[in-house]
Amino acid sequence: MPDITCIFNLLDDYKVHPHGNDIVFTHTRDENTFVVTGKEYIDTVDRLALALLNLDIKKGDTIATVLTNRPEWNYFDMAMLSIGAIQVPVYPTSGYDNCSFIFENARISMLVIENEDLLKKMKRAISHLPDYVKIVTIDKIKGYRHWESILPDDNEFCEKRESLDEHRKDISENDIASVIYTSGTTGDPKGVMLSHKNFVSNFIAVSELMRLDLVKAALSFLPLCHVYERMLNYMYQHLGIIIHYGRGIDYIKEDILRLKPNMICVVPRVLEKIYMKIWSKGHEMKWIKRIFYYWALNIASRYKVDKRNTFLYRMRYRIADRIVYSGVRKSLGGDLNVIISGGAALHPKLLRTFTAFGFFVLPGYGLTETAPVVAVTTFEKKGIKEGTVGPILKGVSVKIAEDNEILVKGPNVMQGYYNNPEKTREVIDEDGWFHTGDTGEIIHKKFLKIKDRKNEIFKTSGGKYVSPQAMENKIRESAFIENIMIFGEKRKFPSAIIAPNFEHLESWAKHKEIQYDSRNELITNSTVQHRIAKDINDFSDGFDEWAKVKKFILTPQSWTPESGFLTPTLKPRRKFIEKKYRKSIEKLYKD
Repeated sequence: MPDITCIFNLLDDYKVHPHGNDIVFTHTRDENTFVVTGKEYIDTVDRLALALLNLDIKKGDTIATVLTNRPEWNYFDMAMLSIGAIQVPVYPTSGYDNCSFIFENARISMLVIENEDLLKKMKRAISHLPDYVKIVTIDKIKGYRHWESILPDDNEFCEKRESLDEHRKDISENDIASVIYTSGTTGDPKGVMLSHKNFVSNFIAVSELMRLDLVKAALSFLPLCHVYERMLNYMYQHLGIIIHYGRGIDYIKEDILRLKPNMICVVPRVLEKIYMKIWSKGHEMKWIKRIFYYWALNIASRYKVDKRNTFLYRMRYRIADRIVYSGVRKSLGGDLNVIISGGAALHPKLLRTFTAFGFFVLPGYGLTETAPVVAVTTFEKKGIKEGTVGPILKGVSVKIAEDNEILVKGPNVMQGYYNNPEKTREVIDEDGWFHTGDTGEIIHKKFLKIKDRKNEIFKTSGGKYVSPQAMENKIRESAFIENIMIFGEKRKFPSAIIAPNFEHLESWAKHKEIQYDSRNELITNSTVQHRIAKDINDFSDGFDEWAKVKKFILTPQSWTPESGFLTPTLKPRRKFIEKKYRKSIEKLYKD
């Protein structure tokens, strides 16, 4: 296998591979699935790299891309990297303020945008771009340059292809590969400068942990704009794992059944939703089957992932596996082996349950600024510990500061924030330690445990500190609660804003014969309010009394990245939500 110092060296794997016609990517659109071979991948990247040079794109120029997961994302990524241009990925869900800030802050020379819908959505931000910014589209749109139209013809391609080697020789491992703007739950995004070395060191270290006997193909649905999925995208290519690009997060189950991947990567909220679908299936069963079904799910929730299960438990487990868990595996394609979880804390109950179902569940931890993995659970028996994110990654150093903040140093740590040296100095100290903003501890000198975000811990007017994340994760186990944000800075007590799981709530309301004409009427119903209050109390058991939620607001809106309530990795945007419900919050405390 060729040496890898720069990301585009991944293409060398396909050049020396004896089977150039092997599949690298598949892409499902509507009801059709297209395939891309290694030879097609290399040829397209080289043609596109020459096209960018023809458009006067130079080393160090920044190019914004607004794309969903598809092979074209890789074509542009590798073409840019091959000539030293810097990719600035933008989430397709980004609003005007975000787009305008990124386009201006990154000083882009080109914009690559996927389709007409995104073009219309971002029309306002695009209208403020300088005239010199070139716009290229992936789908054909009248009045805009289609990406295939800029590719050189065969004669020019044959004549100039070898000249690309000179451009690649001019690129070093310390050159910036990408500027990724953090979605953030507060404030303006910051452009994280990641070099070739940052990415390469991380995906090679993670590759060494993989088991290729378990994984031949993976489904990619988390945004490639996010560093988590992007690093894994490189890892798949490095290991020769086929990448299936499905139809997005709303079609996960259908795409799993159709494409039968061996591996998926999720954020915890996705796993929570999959579990709720599994749980809800029991409601459709007759009473004897339903009793056995929920008995089996209860057995799964008590599985010990890092300790030996008792003989009696193992006997019960075998029965549960035969009557329930085998069906769960079949409902998820029958070939799924590995689930990697990142982006937020995975609740131990989900870890236990999905491990009991027969999957390798590997929680991990990282940040955009660390490209991203800092620690990850491994396949070994001693590589997992409940309540932690696994052992610290090879080559990465971690220490815990006096205030319990996690500090990171290693080849994966960013070069700084783009055009923002002041913010860079705030997070990278003189000794090179990156201050993550997360608090945690190291267990048994090996496993990293995450506690909370420093900037999300708040103090009540009574002087008590509240760490909201752990309680939010616990309360979200309720089938009635889709999302929750706990607040109470300088208030007498903590309260919460809750987005109900309307699919479950409406089903329950129908069973209880609750009459309503709208979601607003449903969430103000006293029976509904009492039922959700019961779950808040039940799932808060074990937390300090002064930290528990005393009052709550139910919202009729679903929280999504598109609506602005969530980041692209499905975390609540706290300042946005508090501002949105400012009047309701004031009324709640006044009452």
